Amino acid sequence: MELAVNQLASCLRGPDFTEIFFENFLKNRGSSENLKILFHKIFDFSGVRILTIMKYYLYLLESQIDKSYYLGVTNNIKRRLKEHNSGHSKYTKSKRPWKLIDFIEYDSISEAYKNERMLKQKKKRELVRSFFK
Repeated sequence: MELAVNQLASCLRGPDFTEIFFENFLKNRGSSENLKILFHKIFDFSGVRILTIMKYYLYLLESQIDKSYYLGVTNNIKRRLKEHNSGHSKYTKSKRPWKLIDFIEYDSISEAYKNERMLKQKKKRELVRSFFK
């Protein structure tokens, strides 16, 4: 991810931003649906630059079946909650339905994952809940 951010920053300074960014990103990351989404968030269809900052979220879900918690990271909470409740997540499939308890917004996905790892290492429910308050 850091490589992609550095490439994006360097390309923004250059005149051929569209071609350079797209070619470099494809070369280093491979083609994917996520690339297309990112590309369209940076450019409108005329090729004009529009820079949007993607936000990431550390979210806390609670199972309505057994009151267990699930922590995750996403860039779209509404979509991710729908995926959990429709059975698209292997771990959460058996404990549906899920309710969103809280979330924290981050500018950096690495910061969101860092806090997710830290909290997943803790087993006490109170500690996890207190982090979101």
